[in-house]
Amino acid sequence: MILSDTTIQEFIHDGKITIFPKFDLADIRPAGIRLHLGTELLIPSEGKIVDLLAEEEVPFEKIPIPE
Repeated sequence: MILSDTTIQEFIHDGKITIFPKFDLADIRPAGIRLHLGTELLIPSEGKIVDLLAEEEVPFEKIPIPE
């Protein structure tokens, strides 16, 4: 599914789309959101639920992103 920038903003406002951590509204493009990756991906351990508000730390596998 492709959403327009207006629909993306509406869905974010209505809570249908959630992005963590906070992002800049200027990163919403005509048919998507520009994301900025770091130098590695963090993959949660199998069977773990990632809840950013929970105090429990979830173990992640770190995978480097080649340049």
